[in-house]
Amino acid sequence: MKHSRRRARRAPSALRRGALGAAVAAVVAIGAGALLVGPAAFGFWTQTGAGSGAATSAVTSAVTLSPGAGGGDLLPGGSGTVTTVAANTATTRAHVVALVVDTSHGTNGFAVDAAHSGCDTSVLAFPNQTHGGSGWDVGASSSVTITIPASVTMTTAAAAACQGASITVYLKASQ
Repeated sequence: MKHSRRRARRAPSALRRGALGAAVAAVVAIGAGALLVGPAAFGFWTQTGAGSGAATSAVTSAVTLSPGAGGGDLLPGGSGTVTTVAANTATTRAHVVALVVDTSHGTNGFAVDAAHSGCDTSVLAFPNQTHGGSGWDVGASSSVTITIPASVTMTTAAAAACQGASITVYLKASQ
């Protein structure tokens, strides 16, 4: 003997009314929540105010460079090493992006020792130096010795008077 269970079937219209009622209740609940949260969110995102702030920047204005010494290894058509000292007088770290010739000193940024006064400095060049793009950091109230191999060049048009000259390259820090 089989027992059969019979389920009472709901009429299709009653089922729709139940689903529709649940959907309406959900929409009403969401709408009511939006009415409660909406003004708070609007108030949060539309607040105004005033204030002030401060920032520091590691600028190179406090960095001074000693005249670059070099040239003992410099020959016509060759290049030589330049050494300079970057001193930072600020109380914060400074970053030097590049070293460039300071044309306001010497003759277009260069000078030669008195024993080689016949050496025309127009045969000298010092391309901007960036330390491979990373520049140099100089600590607060400190100094750093910077040595740049093959950084000063002498053209082949240089007079014999330029051979063995001690060359000064006047440099400035660039941002």
